[in-house]
Amino acid sequence: QGRSSGLKPWHRACVHRRAHRASRMCVSMVDASGGLSQALEVFVWLTPVAEDLLVSISSLLAEATPCPASLAQALLSTDGSACRGLLKDGLMRADFAEVLKAQPNPQELCSANRLVELFGASLARSLEALRTRAAQLSVAPAALLDAALDGSTGDGVGGLRGVAAALGSGALSTALRRDALLWHPAAAARRLCPRVAAERLALVACAGDGPLTEAALFVHALANLGAYIAWEVALL
Repeated sequence: QGRSSGLKPWHRACVHRRAHRASRMCVSMVDASGGLSQALEVFVWLTPVAEDLLVSISSLLAEATPCPASLAQALLSTDGSACRGLLKDGLMRADFAEVLKAQPNPQELCSANRLVELFGASLARSLEALRTRAAQLSVAPAALLDAALDGSTGDGVGGLRGVAAALGSGALSTALRRDALLWHPAAAARRLCPRVAAERLALVACAGDGPLTEAALFVHALANLGAYIAWEVALL
């Protein structure tokens, strides 16, 4: 959390306190795979997500103490130029506003901690929707992995051809074209747990090119931290 200069002192204390808790949680996830909720909490508090959110809210509301109703209105009115991080994306702002408007007391003032929790709930909804789309691909994730790695030469090209043929679509996302798994030789890529690798490819195959894709991959890595660490060690 080295970019906290834009935070108010009480916001900074909140971020540092929750980041400490998240760091201890992250250590425990190395030996035991964490669920989505654990991975999401670590992602929100140990990366700039929480800080970017709070700085963006302060900018949008001109330092006023936020309540769900006023923040939702500000999110829907802005073009994103006053926002940082994930809130620069219009879809993320719209979904967060929807979560805020659904709160039982939309006029009640919110603490920094509560605001980040609500954004986490919004992010969880978006990630779950992406996971659902990945599970409903026309080709099973395991078959997609085989198609990618059977033709992989380590330069990304062969694997992409295999994925395109399996999906039956010429429109491959930038995230898929750049994914590290396709840029490893097949023998190296297959050292990653097959379930984890298949889930990863399915995510990037159906994701767009916005910031949610990067967040989804980050959370996926955290939820399968032990498998990713074992893969990195195996490549040494």
